[in-house]
Amino acid sequence: MYKNDGKSISRKEITRRVVIVLFLVYFLFLIIHIYNIMSSNDNFGYKAAPMDKGWSVMVDGKEYNNVDLDAFLPEKTLKRGDIVIIRNVIPEDIGNPAVVRLETYLATVDVYVDNKIVYSYGEGEYKSNSSVGSGLNFIYLPDNSGGKSFAIKLKVAENDGFTNISAPFICHGNAGFIDYFRRNVLTILCGLFLLMLGIVITIPCLIIELKKGYMHRLTLIGLFSFCIGLWTCCNSRALQLFSLDITDNTILEYCALYFSPIPFSILVATVQNDDIKWKKIVMNIIMTGFTAFPVVALLLHITNIVHLPLMIRPFHMVTMILMILILFVGVSGRIKTDETKLLNFGMIMIISIAALDIVRFNIQKYLAPELSVLRISLMSFGVVLFAIILILSYLTYLYGVLMERASSETLRIMAYHDQLTGLYNRAKFDEVIEELRDRHSLDYCLILFDLDRLKKVNDTYGHSVGDKLIKSFSDNLTESFKKHSSAIIMRIGGDEFVVILNEISDEELQSTMDELHEMNIKSSKELGFKVSASYGFCSGKFSKSEDPIDTYKIADSYMYNMKGTDGYTRD
Repeated sequence: MYKNDGKSISRKEITRRVVIVLFLVYFLFLIIHIYNIMSSNDNFGYKAAPMDKGWSVMVDGKEYNNVDLDAFLPEKTLKRGDIVIIRNVIPEDIGNPAVVRLETYLATVDVYVDNKIVYSYGEGEYKSNSSVGSGLNFIYLPDNSGGKSFAIKLKVAENDGFTNISAPFICHGNAGFIDYFRRNVLTILCGLFLLMLGIVITIPCLIIELKKGYMHRLTLIGLFSFCIGLWTCCNSRALQLFSLDITDNTILEYCALYFSPIPFSILVATVQNDDIKWKKIVMNIIMTGFTAFPVVALLLHITNIVHLPLMIRPFHMVTMILMILILFVGVSGRIKTDETKLLNFGMIMIISIAALDIVRFNIQKYLAPELSVLRISLMSFGVVLFAIILILSYLTYLYGVLMERASSETLRIMAYHDQLTGLYNRAKFDEVIEELRDRHSLDYCLILFDLDRLKKVNDTYGHSVGDKLIKSFSDNLTESFKKHSSAIIMRIGGDEFVVILNEISDEELQSTMDELHEMNIKSSKELGFKVSASYGFCSGKFSKSEDPIDTYKIADSYMYNMKGTDGYTRD
């Protein structure tokens, strides 16, 4: 419970408020992003003009005139080798240098100005039957290209992979990069955030997990964030802006996407951890399915049987089926902990967003390419929120683990420490004796102390003053033996103390005992009554017994003799 203006707030209430704030931030970012994409205002002077209207399009020998590219769909499904040619005229006022930004999907590109080729991509990959990527083509036009004819030849590289033609953008110089970043800034930033979050979480947590354990959940969260962040950066072409090749960007994009469900499913299985047999079987099926898919997809890609981009439909189908199973297995049953509630909330949210994004992708790609709002992927924003929820869930889990460990450590300390003096107690003494017995070593010594006049002080002044006597002597004992790093100081009875340490010389022992004596004299003056103790010393080599109890008995007899000599008797 926490206090705020005199009112108590439960941890559950705080968690609920945090989730509400996160959702508000999420939708705020989403609104800003949609506004940014759909806004045509150029406040920075880096706007690239879309060349979307007035095109002549030829598909498989059939020509279409005055075409709006954003709304154009071929009448038939294009196959590998089909050619699409689009023609227009470069705006006369474009100036120098001029750049055309063209986004292509699984097709080779040849660009002509006045029937002279000025740019080409993908023909080598096409002829070798390798993967032809999807991405941004930045075409630098010759000087004084304004008013000249402009043609783009696209050769389809994959069956059923090419569905629509993206309108080119034309601008001055490097403004194409800046304009693209401006139009996609939030998506790119989300991707970079998830990518960095994944790296920052995964590397240290993996090291801790390998050394100490208990960080596997946060490691899985980091891996999932990294995969989705990498996919977002590739899908939004952010990495390509940093000179990554189109083909490499495409391969990396689909690898990241196909591998991303693996850490997610393992995380769910780890937290779900149900003893019900059928749930375990279903979770194993889910993890196997998510693990097998990218492996199979990579094998098909490497052998040039089916390239990674064409596995997107099977991936969508497999993902939808397995996500439904995750919802069924993960959410079913009684939820007991805050951590599980947070995880299930995040799980339902990300699966719902993933399902919506799959529907959005297919509608935009195959049915309504002209709707620019459908080009906005919700996945990266959803995963940012999901990652935060997962981290909150993990912190809740970690809090419980740490509290449990702290409680165990407290109990352990209480079990081995004397409450009054803070010294080790009888249980620790028994443990040390057992360790010495197991070592079969005689290289140790034992000093037994019996506090003088404790019973008389208790009877005369009361037990509270007697406690001061005990505490004063224990402090002096600790201080005098601190120079011996091996010394283990224990209170094993009401007035009985033991020090066990590595063997020391008679001179070292006498020096330590003299120091203790001086401290006791000082304490006697401060307390108003004498602080002293009788003691007995014996080494393992002197007793010549591998049983430390024999050494203890000899020290006890010496201590008893000293007490008798000084005129004291055991209380």
